[in-house]
Amino acid sequence: MSKCLIVGLDTSPRVALLSEVPGSEFMFRDRLYADAAPGDFTGFYDWLRTVSHDVIGVRFSPFREFEFILAALDTHSYVNVSPGRNVEIFFSENHDYCAELSGDQCFGDNKIMSTESHEYLLTFGVDESVTTCLEKWL
Repeated sequence: MSKCLIVGLDTSPRVALLSEVPGSEFMFRDRLYADAAPGDFTGFYDWLRTVSHDVIGVRFSPFREFEFILAALDTHSYVNVSPGRNVEIFFSENHDYCAELSGDQCFGDNKIMSTESHEYLLTFGVDESVTTCLEKWL
């Protein structure tokens, strides 16, 4: 992966693109985040795309040992947690994605980080083809 997307999970999603995956601690928008799970391979993820191929969010499928994140994110209006151990995080009010275009099964560079007050941040590796699709959210 060439870049890393940061998704801060607050009252609305806070999105930023970094040149690399953050270390074990990371300052983002005046908050200190630390690893809440070991490593940077915590599950698989898919970019949620519309029929016009715009990326409008990300679906994250954490490995079983990291499923604690599902309950932590279920309180946000821009997040859908499904019974199948997936969480869909949308970057706007548009939740209308095309399932056929949203099955990347990417992995790596995805960390789960949190503040001491349990505010969460997720990272996702991004290649150049996705970077251009994300520009309107940055």
